Amino acid sequence: MRNSVSTAEHGEILAALKGGSSQNSVAKRFRRSPSTVNRISQSEGLVYASPKNISRARNDYNLTRQLELSNKWLAKLNDELDEEHKMKDLRDLSVSLGIAFDKRMLLDGRATVRTEILGSGKISAVDRLKALLGQNDDNQDSN
Repeated sequence: MRNSVSTAEHGEILAALKGGSSQNSVAKRFRRSPSTVNRISQSEGLVYASPKNISRARNDYNLTRQLELSNKWLAKLNDELDEEHKMKDLRDLSVSLGIAFDKRMLLDGRATVRTEILGSGKISAVDRLKALLGQNDDNQDSN
């Protein structure tokens, strides 16, 4: 078992924690147990942010950044709509716009799949379209 933490080392550990180093990295650097560093941190009133909280904060930041980028991209596409374009460019622009809207809906937590209730049960919009197309093919064959 190591000696108790000296006043000087206590100060150095606090400085490292206040400087933004994690408790585990400080413990490794000073060759102390994480619980010792945690006790020093608590004794000085420093708030420990668990890795889960840090990950959650990173994800929140990422979501915020993704929303900002989504807004910029949609604004850019909106500006492009006012310009003259060839058909190929309009197709590419339409695909980009559709993807941007779809991703934005995901970021907003909205569903990106539509399901309809028809008659006896649920059917997805894609399955409904397939059924309609299949029905039209049958109608054309009988003509």
